[in-house]
Amino acid sequence: MQQAAEVAGHEIGTGAYTVYAQTDSHLLGVAISRVNVCMGDSRLPPAMMALGSNNTATICNAVALACEEIRSELAAAAVADAQSPLAGRDAATLKLSDGTLRAPDGRSEPMAITVARLGGGMVEAFVGNEPKNVRPGPCATAR
Repeated sequence: MQQAAEVAGHEIGTGAYTVYAQTDSHLLGVAISRVNVCMGDSRLPPAMMALGSNNTATICNAVALACEEIRSELAAAAVADAQSPLAGRDAATLKLSDGTLRAPDGRSEPMAITVARLGGGMVEAFVGNEPKNVRPGPCATAR
């Protein structure tokens, strides 16, 4: 199962490609070699200007939010299906690791099966990351 993190932002030597891939890999429980990071295309989701390491920090948080949204969607599908070994469990307690959705009690389901519950194909999340305690004006003009 291939993963992707996509953003219109640019890499200016701050390690963004690596950090985004590491975050995606860790939070979605897949090997880093299965994560594809795409950047620099204006058709992709917008990002702040790359200034120092702020782009890496800001976008990395957005990647983490997207991963959590995907984990939550997969978990909800698994616990709602009576055919799933995770049926009836608390979706909030399920974690992704090694390509598997796992409950604290050890029950699990391969992520490919969980994705199939959502119609197969692709599971996407589009998120924003507005830093706390920053007025909306500066964020809007920096894009």
